[in-house]
Amino acid sequence: MYDNNISTFICVSECGSLLKAAEKLYLSPNAVKKRIDRLEESIGTCLFSRSAKGMTLTPAGKSFYFDCKRLEEEMNLALERARNIELKENGVIHLGMMDTFSDEFILSDWFNARNKLGNRKIGIAFFGTQPENISEMLGSIGKSIDCAVDIADSALAEKYGTAVTEISKAELCFAIPPAHRLFGKENISAEDFGGESVIVLKKERIPLWDSLMKDIFLEYSNIKQEYTDSCGIKTFNFAETERKIIVTPEYAQTINPYFRYFSLGQKYTVPFGIYHSENATETVKKFLEILQNPK
Repeated sequence: MYDNNISTFICVSECGSLLKAAEKLYLSPNAVKKRIDRLEESIGTCLFSRSAKGMTLTPAGKSFYFDCKRLEEEMNLALERARNIELKENGVIHLGMMDTFSDEFILSDWFNARNKLGNRKIGIAFFGTQPENISEMLGSIGKSIDCAVDIADSALAEKYGTAVTEISKAELCFAIPPAHRLFGKENISAEDFGGESVIVLKKERIPLWDSLMKDIFLEYSNIKQEYTDSCGIKTFNFAETERKIIVTPEYAQTINPYFRYFSLGQKYTVPFGIYHSENATETVKKFLEILQNPK
């Protein structure tokens, strides 16, 4: 349904080379090149500057990339809305989620609570990765979705007229890829991270997260920040390839146990929870009860 040439263009833009994009898409470099050539021919514009070092976007390419990313997210959202209607009609608890920490949420132990809901199943609706998507998700509670999962921020819940029930807390960590110089170091201290590039979820999504990041980078003032849309599997794969560190909750170890995790301590703890209507249905209340008391 979505143009493969455009999705390939997005991938090449983010990878910076045909070879890396080919590996990510499980295609040959020649197949990726043909898709890019067809796309440029169809729109009559050169999107990339080619060199021995790789592919870099032209000014027109940069503009087209940002528009394509928005189009991609809108398309995914449109598909989710269509699926959500069917799920809701079939008696499914509709859970909203941003595609940021989603891989970790899906694999975490508490998600097994769905098995205790009898015939009730949980349908997941993803709301993209951009800061503005948090508004869309929380504004959908009680309308197209029943509840939503994310970092539990009471101020944010109040802003959107919802309640939030905290389910768990996780210490934040520096996730160090296997090929990184610090991976095999016996004892790591804060000073060892000087000059490192650290990948972190972009700002202006949830105030509590922004506050935690501000405090971390004040303490670790000698590191370089790089922003990402997601802290899921794709970002871990990128970090491993580029030998860069990620700021992530400790339970990311279930996503990629091959990384080494350096805890930032209890003062950098992030709460996760469920946003829901003040007048939640009995089924949603039961769901919350199971999450809070999983055993």
